[in-house]
Amino acid sequence: MKQAIEKIRRKFARWLTQQRTLRRRKLHVVRLEDRRLPDATFGAALGALTLDGFDGGDSLNVEFDSSANLFHFSLTDGHWDSTCSGDPGFQLSPDGRLLTFSASSLQELRIDATSSASGGLTPLSVTDSTRGIAVGQLTILGAGSVVLDSAANDFDHLAISAERLDLFDSDDVSIQSLDIHHDFTLTAAAAITDTAGTTILVGGHAQIVGSTIVLGDDVADSIHFGSLSFHATGAVSISEADDMVLSGSSTADSLTLYSGGSITDDGTADLHINELAHFDADAIELDDTYSFGSLTASSRSRGISISESDDMSVAEITSAAGIHLSSAGEIHLTADSYVLAGHHTEIMLTASTNITIGDGATIQAEGGNVLMDAGPHGDLIVSGAIDVSDLESGEIGGTVHLLGARVALFDGAIIDASGDTGGGTVLIGGDYQGANVAIHNAARSFVGSEATISADAITTDNGGRVIVWSDNSTEFFGMLSARGGKDGHGGFAEVSGKDLLAFSGSVDLTGELDGGTLLLDPKNITIADTATPDVRTANDAFNENPGSSVTFDADTITTVTNNGTAVVLQASNDITINESII
Repeated sequence: MKQAIEKIRRKFARWLTQQRTLRRRKLHVVRLEDRRLPDATFGAALGALTLDGFDGGDSLNVEFDSSANLFHFSLTDGHWDSTCSGDPGFQLSPDGRLLTFSASSLQELRIDATSSASGGLTPLSVTDSTRGIAVGQLTILGAGSVVLDSAANDFDHLAISAERLDLFDSDDVSIQSLDIHHDFTLTAAAAITDTAGTTILVGGHAQIVGSTIVLGDDVADSIHFGSLSFHATGAVSISEADDMVLSGSSTADSLTLYSGGSITDDGTADLHINELAHFDADAIELDDTYSFGSLTASSRSRGISISESDDMSVAEITSAAGIHLSSAGEIHLTADSYVLAGHHTEIMLTASTNITIGDGATIQAEGGNVLMDAGPHGDLIVSGAIDVSDLESGEIGGTVHLLGARVALFDGAIIDASGDTGGGTVLIGGDYQGANVAIHNAARSFVGSEATISADAITTDNGGRVIVWSDNSTEFFGMLSARGGKDGHGGFAEVSGKDLLAFSGSVDLTGELDGGTLLLDPKNITIADTATPDVRTANDAFNENPGSSVTFDADTITTVTNNGTAVVLQASNDITINESII
């Protein structure tokens, strides 16, 4: 009996071993790589083709055959779900990787790659071929790298979210929405615009190229770039919701940039605008390489600092805080242009060559400071108004420094540093007797007969301080006042050239308590019944030698002294009096 049972057990063991061997052989017959598991699905409805259900790490290439009006969609690794191919517009290749679709009525191509990034996998990448893509609406969601750079591409509207995007359009293109985590490049052969209420978010650098570019012109738009560059043959207008950073090379015919925060650069910006450039932000700080046809800027709270690598033509600059404009060439304010800063702030204009403030131009910083410096070799020419007066109760006038190798106030120039309770300070060509080492002196200074300089105390207290100086020759034919107010003294004025002085202007340093002092201290002084006439014009104000013998008209001196002003004649060489001063 035992032997029979053992025999049955041996037979069963042999049968079980055979079954296991057969099973292993069957598993080896069906190899994993030969199984066709769907990696993506597709479907068309209402003029839109949707591709979705992608696996991570795959790549989709899109091609449009315009001659046959067919789209070709090929997957590098995955397979299309054949159960979706019932629509007569679809065809699948035998290996399941190439999908062909008839695009006779297609209005939107929608590629939804959001599933491809699940589980930490690399999101779907999307590319095109040289044939390009032509469709009214292109929508791509959740992709990795998207490179659609064919010269044949033609889209009307874009709505794309991806890790990176590089796209070319052969015509106009409008952005509905963008969410690009890293860098973004958009190039269009014509205009680039956006739709009302668009959202554009670019975490990295955005480079935008088109014939014209208008982004963010609707109040409902929300736009942010990590950094920005652009190229356009026409106008560029871009508004960002927060801080804007310029980076790399940019060109346009005209430019308008608006930021809800600041506009700055990153050290690499190289911006060239043929015509007008306008900046509008809370703060503007641009000190890389810039060239504008003309410049306007507005800062709402934190000031403006702009440096230009070429000549700067200023049209309109306004800021609630300070303003600093600098040029490697010249700075020009043309007629009716202006630079306006906030109360008790500072305006600085510095140039390597010349600064010109044209007739009708205005520079104003109420109760603040204005420094204009054309450098040790440049000319500073003023025909407009510089106003640092402050007439608010209890305020004193501000400070004006006008510096350069040669400084001229021509007819029409108005310098006002008056204040309610005290006059301010005006320095033209240098400080007192040219002795302040912190201020470089002019070689020549000129004040025309219709130019006025004021540093008056309007209501109370003392007049201000006015210096007109040069190391060589000074010619003064204008009107100067530093009057004291109630219970105040007249101010102080010095008009002199270290070597030569032509003085035939008017000075008022009167005060309720007593008059101020006028110091005339050239090398030689001659008092006579005639004086050097006002013969200087814009062409010859900086004549090398205004006269070998400098003469003051005794009547001019008498007029000054008769209003209570003390006149001090202090020559470093000779004083000759040929007519009485009464």
